[in-house]
Amino acid sequence: MYGHPNTGIRRRKIDRDSSICLKLAPLVAEFLYELLTQTLAEMDYQADITGLSHHGFERRYSLRYDQPLIRLRILDVKLAIHGLTDLTLTVSEFKQLNIAA
Repeated sequence: MYGHPNTGIRRRKIDRDSSICLKLAPLVAEFLYELLTQTLAEMDYQADITGLSHHGFERRYSLRYDQPLIRLRILDVKLAIHGLTDLTLTVSEFKQLNIAA
């Protein structure tokens, strides 16, 4: 990793791309967190993200993770989006919506 690339890969894919076995990652995530922090240069990860909660490990090392979903139900049919009244979006997709007040 050079200069904190945004790899966008999932943690489980690291196992296939290298000799690192992460099948037990939930059990050793804290160990891996400390090991990578001590091994990598600070510019190779997001040092401002601390802790493991809320996908902290994945966000710190730019790994993909399942984002929480937002369900949007439009009750007024006149406000339906192309006829859709029940939508499920990721948080990042919802943030990109341009919803007029």
